[in-house]
Amino acid sequence: MAEKRIKQLKRQMPLRDGLRAQAYFQDMARRGLFLDEIGYLYYYFREGEPKEIRYATQVFSEYPKQEELDEVSEKGWKMVCRWEKEYVFFTEDMVIPDLYDHLETERLEVERQILATETNGKKPDWFMIVMTLIPFIYVIYRNGFNAESFMIAAGRVWHWIAILLFVVVFNFFARKRLKRKRAELEEQRQLREEGRWDDDDIDWRSKRARNTVLIAVVAAAVLAMGYYGCNMNEKAFDMPDAISYAELPIVRVEELQDGAWKRAGEPVDLSREGFGIRNGTDFQKNNEYRDAKFWSRVQNYGVEYKNLPVASRKVYMTQYMEDRLTGELTGMQTMYWDYRLESLATRKFEKLTDKVEHGGGLYSGAELDWADAKREILEVPKGTLDELIVCKLTGEKGERLHILAREGDQLMEMKYKGNVDVEKILTEISRVFASQTE
Repeated sequence: MAEKRIKQLKRQMPLRDGLRAQAYFQDMARRGLFLDEIGYLYYYFREGEPKEIRYATQVFSEYPKQEELDEVSEKGWKMVCRWEKEYVFFTEDMVIPDLYDHLETERLEVERQILATETNGKKPDWFMIVMTLIPFIYVIYRNGFNAESFMIAAGRVWHWIAILLFVVVFNFFARKRLKRKRAELEEQRQLREEGRWDDDDIDWRSKRARNTVLIAVVAAAVLAMGYYGCNMNEKAFDMPDAISYAELPIVRVEELQDGAWKRAGEPVDLSREGFGIRNGTDFQKNNEYRDAKFWSRVQNYGVEYKNLPVASRKVYMTQYMEDRLTGELTGMQTMYWDYRLESLATRKFEKLTDKVEHGGGLYSGAELDWADAKREILEVPKGTLDELIVCKLTGEKGERLHILAREGDQLMEMKYKGNVDVEKILTEISRVFASQTE
């Protein structure tokens, strides 16, 4: 009857990690599984009676000559199997010396890596520095030397700056990790010289668990970058054409005021949204479009985000309208969240409260006009709403309402500039909330 063989995924313990690989094979032998063959992806074990066996692993820089293998045999070790330049030897003699000193090999490798990280940490990455400066200088040259140009330029190069910071932080923690590893190896060598070290003290499972977690984290990061970085979770739409988006939580200016309204400001260019703006060939027009969005000159559009980690749905909308008869202008921006849990909506409401009451979060574009506006909290009835804050802003640009409302797991933040009754706005918000739960 043929011996039964069991295969284990090779990632469990690479042969290049000599100490843990030896501990792994020895632990398997104690369970009655003896290494029989090394494949491309798997280790193959044959079943037998459990017993103590010592293993030695070595990854040669060049294929060993027969004389070297004969020398290993003379020392009392036999070859089990190999995969290319990775060799595994074994012996049942518990007394003879170890075949290879992996502690010294690992120490030398750690010293080499420490020297490499220290060298790389001292020299700047000139490629990334150039890639950071070129778009920065170009924007300043095109738009002039002023605060607005610096804000736009910062928006262009932030990712390169983030990469530079990541490299610096990564090298710092890499050096700390390697120095900690060097200290551990020195401690192990000292314990072995004093006779207080045993191979059973090596826990090969700990590194396996760390590798599994690392692979999972990297895979999650790659998926998240593809999902959010490529705008796969968002859908842009033009507000005047959004009648077809009846399911969206839209509060329309036309519903708040009487009159004949027309759109004011530049419309959204759907061809430059999402993948389009990244794949466009007209660099200058793409930049001009992004600048227009940054400074809120692109108006009357919305973006719907779905399947976010904490919110099942988020919708941002902006509207700027002009009365055809009087020429009166009104503007409104709304942000709507539909959370998976009511507790998440409550937490978000508490977080945004300070922003509404004290003006935090006024970062760019048209919002800069209201940064120094006087704020007054209005006392108005909540009606069916669970939580409500209404703030009136008075500044050089006139008056504006900043409203934060929550009903159940739904939340809406609104910034409205125009003549309208506050209660009418709250009634419209309540209607929108109700329409989303039907």
